[in-house]
Amino acid sequence: MRTISKISVYKKSNDVRIYVSFKGTPIQGIYYKTGNAYNVKGSLENMTIEEKQEALKISSSIHGAGIWGQVYENQISKQGSVESNENFDLKSLNRDASKGYKVNVSDYLNM
Repeated sequence: MRTISKISVYKKSNDVRIYVSFKGTPIQGIYYKTGNAYNVKGSLENMTIEEKQEALKISSSIHGAGIWGQVYENQISKQGSVESNENFDLKSLNRDASKGYKVNVSDYLNM
């Protein structure tokens, strides 16, 4: 599965589309939420069902459960992940703990 970098929502009258950008490629995935004269409701273009579900998960974390909305790359990178520690400042935590300060792990997240 590709890494999502941006989610955009296009709305015009009864046509609602979700554009999903991926890191490292200029090709966007499209989810036709309402469908139109050329595309069936719920159809996908240039993305898989798993990528659509991941995009909805990201959008829901910012806009509310099951709600599609605009999500920028910096908003996605701020969320971080359990597998990654790139947003965790371990060096500062160790320095402060070695000085005898009372430390709270959540204070060392770079978000």
